[in-house]
Amino acid sequence: MVGPLLLLSCLPSTAGEVPRVAVLYSSFPDGACAHRDEYDGDLARLGWPAGKLENTEIVRLAQQIDDFDMVICAAEWNTEHWQNLRTYAQPLRQFVRYGGVVLLTDAKAGRQVNWLRAMEPGLDVEAESESCPSAGRRSAWLDVRHPLLAGLTDLPTPAAHPASVSGHWQVLARCKEGRPILMLREIGDGLIVVTAASRESGFPDVTFLQNLWLWARDAGRIDAVRQREETRYRTLTEAKALDARRIAPPVVDGIIEEEAWNQAAQTAQFVLPGNRAVAGQETRAYVGLDDHWVYIAFRCSDNDPAGILMHATTGDQSVLEDDCVEVALDPTGQRANPLRFAVSVSGAAYDESGAWWQAASQVGPRGWTAEMRIPLLMLGELKAFAPDWSISLSRRYPRTGEVSTWAPGEPGWGVLRRVAVDPNRFPLRLNQIELDGNRLSTSFAKPSYGDFHGRYIVECTSPSGAMRQTSREITVGEFESTLLETDHRMDEPGTWLLRARVEVDEGPVWFSETMRHPNGQSPTP
Repeated sequence: MVGPLLLLSCLPSTAGEVPRVAVLYSSFPDGACAHRDEYDGDLARLGWPAGKLENTEIVRLAQQIDDFDMVICAAEWNTEHWQNLRTYAQPLRQFVRYGGVVLLTDAKAGRQVNWLRAMEPGLDVEAESESCPSAGRRSAWLDVRHPLLAGLTDLPTPAAHPASVSGHWQVLARCKEGRPILMLREIGDGLIVVTAASRESGFPDVTFLQNLWLWARDAGRIDAVRQREETRYRTLTEAKALDARRIAPPVVDGIIEEEAWNQAAQTAQFVLPGNRAVAGQETRAYVGLDDHWVYIAFRCSDNDPAGILMHATTGDQSVLEDDCVEVALDPTGQRANPLRFAVSVSGAAYDESGAWWQAASQVGPRGWTAEMRIPLLMLGELKAFAPDWSISLSRRYPRTGEVSTWAPGEPGWGVLRRVAVDPNRFPLRLNQIELDGNRLSTSFAKPSYGDFHGRYIVECTSPSGAMRQTSREITVGEFESTLLETDHRMDEPGTWLLRARVEVDEGPVWFSETMRHPNGQSPTP
């Protein structure tokens, strides 16, 4: 594996109509060279000057990338002397973005193409050398309407191919069984083309190489790409807003495959605040509400899931040092005193107020997901809620220091529009709450018609973190008051934490601030 690279300039030549081509090849242990000379004849017929580099010289290619307009390599060129191409993904992306062409052939195995995700998030290719039943037979798998395929005839299907590719790729050719064989991605002014076919099967040939260069330099194509880029830039920089949507309560387990999330409002891909580029790691968030809760979920793709940091186990600021997501909410819309919530990839939840809410996370093969359930009551005085809330959604990626947000401005605020909170769903009024020794006394009133039926719950947490819960059914009559008293055995020295709430099946209708008992009582002998 070669070392890191510093590359400042990646502009391919625009002088003349003849591309300068770099051909990469591998030397095998017996001294034989694979793919070293296989393009010589075609490049000579086209009149294209070529430079040849062994795969172990990838660092030299990156340093000399300005000398070339096209890079051709067989994907298997890196199998004998493996090189970690993630190191060079960004220089190659810059090369393509400014008009360069990368052609990757014989792409069948995972590590031959997994590095492409480092070039651009979402460039996924499931390529574990899946055998093709059509292998060796001539198969009409080309769509000759595309400029890259003009003039090509039926070609033999390769022996193996990727099982699938992501939607970021434009698939130009499939075998008879429908598996992808030839894929294209436009990045900036340039192109990256990946194919499972190889020169041994007769592809790519002279016609395809010529098509590739002509189409890469086609002014109409480049203008269309730039218009799409401009539209995309406007989308990134415009103010962000979501319409509040009511959803059925999802189970808060970190798995966001329930139908409820399909009904929730969904953000666009996260961006980098300040420079307003798309984030290196793709993230999307979902927001929904019901009468008692705000539900928020995140889907965090990761092009290096093995490197996910998940050390935090408790709800403190260490959560922010892990891979994590954050939410800030201000129902007044003023952004003056927002409440902030964070959950790490391990499921550890953190907020500065120590409020009562729930979160969970799940790690998968392509990243991780998180869910939050936050009571409306903890967001402030219901009467002060505005129709449009301020909301910030962000993700921390500590391996690179990247912090991405849904909204592009600083500090990433957007709007959750047309939120309707019904105060009648919260019928109790607190008269008094007092902690006297080991006894907690709470008095409620029901200042409206109809009796209230629910559960009164007190959580008592010891200095060592053990939690005891007391629960009882309660009824508060219309226009009446009820006094509730509970005794708690606090038999461990140190500061105990008590928190009370009243809930119905749908969710909480009242909860207290956290109360502290600074001198835990030893049990009476």
